Amino acid sequence: MALKAIDLLSRIKRTYVQKDDRAETDIICLLKNIDLLVIDEIGLEKTTEWVTSKFYEIVDYRHSRRSTIYTTNLTGGQMRDKEGMALVSRIWGSKLHFELEGKDWRIYRNSGW
Repeated sequence: MALKAIDLLSRIKRTYVQKDDRAETDIICLLKNIDLLVIDEIGLEKTTEWVTSKFYEIVDYRHSRRSTIYTTNLTGGQMRDKEGMALVSRIWGSKLHFELEGKDWRIYRNSGW
């Protein structure tokens, strides 16, 4: 399952409108237990205590239990400042890291760079 970080949070928030505590639990359970989860573009979301706690709940559970791929345009220091050390240590404490550099393909494709 692949989700942008913002979409992941939106799915959880929608359960509050439905006033269905079970729906939030079901989504969190799925995100914790799916074999492979890709969380794309971490760091674009507005960081609040709620956001940090939801990410922490999912990431902490998955750490060393399930395969997770995280993508971000932030450096390690920027992630730490935005998301907090507890969450970032679990993300960066994963087994493999890859840093990719290059032009933004969306801009490149449309501008003829």
